[in-house]
Amino acid sequence: MGDTGDFVIKNGVLEGYKGSSPVVTVPEGVKKIGCCAFFECMTMEQVVLPAGVTEIGIGAFERCCALRSITVPEGVTKIEYDAFGGCSSLTHISMPESLAKLGDRAFPGVSKLKYNEYGGARYLGNEKNPFVVLVSVTDTEAESFLINENTKIIHERAFYKCGKLKSIDIPHGVRQIGNWAFSDCAELAEVKIPASVASIGRCAFDFCPSLTRVSIPEGVTEIDSYAFDTCPRLEHISVPESIERIGDAAFPFSSIKYSVYENGRYLGNEKNPYIAFASVIDKTVSAFTLHKNTKAVLDFAFEKCENLRSIALPEKVRRICRRAFRHCAALESVRLPARISEIDESAFEYCTSLREIMLPEGELDIGSCAFSGCTSLQSMEFHGGAIRMNAFSDCTALESITVRGNVFIEEWAFADCTALKTVTLPRSLPPCEDAFAGCNEDKLEFNYIYNERKLYEIYFLERKRISRVPWKRLPRIFR
Repeated sequence: MGDTGDFVIKNGVLEGYKGSSPVVTVPEGVKKIGCCAFFECMTMEQVVLPAGVTEIGIGAFERCCALRSITVPEGVTKIEYDAFGGCSSLTHISMPESLAKLGDRAFPGVSKLKYNEYGGARYLGNEKNPFVVLVSVTDTEAESFLINENTKIIHERAFYKCGKLKSIDIPHGVRQIGNWAFSDCAELAEVKIPASVASIGRCAFDFCPSLTRVSIPEGVTEIDSYAFDTCPRLEHISVPESIERIGDAAFPFSSIKYSVYENGRYLGNEKNPYIAFASVIDKTVSAFTLHKNTKAVLDFAFEKCENLRSIALPEKVRRICRRAFRHCAALESVRLPARISEIDESAFEYCTSLREIMLPEGELDIGSCAFSGCTSLQSMEFHGGAIRMNAFSDCTALESITVRGNVFIEEWAFADCTALKTVTLPRSLPPCEDAFAGCNEDKLEFNYIYNERKLYEIYFLERKRISRVPWKRLPRIFR
């Protein structure tokens, strides 16, 4: 057992391990195994996790080449990206019944792992339920599969390129349909998604040309990017009221049938047909008000509406997707609703008349190039979240920036903002390499404000939170 002095623990998060014991017992009270906590612990052969753990972070056990066995305890609901990547000696992993989300590439390079088999598929689970995670099928040429009724997760690429599969009945109890889970299933015409599912992953049903109709039940909160993108025969899709996030290009806009309200096309359900705004019908419009029940503005919705001067976004809007208002050259002012959490890539890029953007006080993820080239924008106040690469680059009239709260700023976020004079940042903000590249550094004045939060968290990739760790210990994907 490793000495408790070997562990770096802050606020219930295990951030690191400095010991060299072959058997490591994590102390009681730890609630999360943080990002890269055991990264490259070459001597660890077995790890014992306490009952209170609820989450295993990104790359938590990455490259633990001697690790042979691990039991993930009941109560763990989330295992993040690359959690066990490169654990080349791992033969046994026990998955808990409580698991609700399993990240991409959870087991890359883990060739010795032993699976349970049922109905033509491989599973991971525990003694009571060996079928918690459906990992992959054994024969991609099979025409049918029976998913075990106790399955909770359909993992990424589980049915990838099952070209002869025509229909699949997903049992009630499944909580997550992973990325690319049914991608390239050329003959898949029917799929029943149960109400227990909370998330449908990136490209989950992409390249399913025979799919014609999908009903997404209440309870689903996330439909990730390209989930149903290349499905040319898909005409009807029902989007539930429970939805919180719709990713980029989630639906095939060319074939799908929309609900029309005033000057816009929407997706939704029988009770609320207006959940997602898809596109404006008349692009010469100068003002637009979205339906009050709208939660998302989808890709390209207003792109190149060159006469659009004002837009009224209802309070329910949570996300503005990729290039939604790109090249709206006449747009002068935007007030973002209080509940919004994401402004995606290039959402307002080249809105050259945009002088004012009123950001909400909550945490917000501003995507790459979201406001790039907004040459009339003069000031910006940000209250927390993430400002991605080139988010405000080439905003040549921008003179002042105020950043408050817990924030991560990526490189080149404010590149070539040549008029920038004043930058106010919280003291806890980590170094932002090249964030202000191309600005007039001789005239740039930095002020620092006190941030009361001691535990700083940063954002990477698709809204994934990880605890701050040394740069050299980050998984390669982040570098």
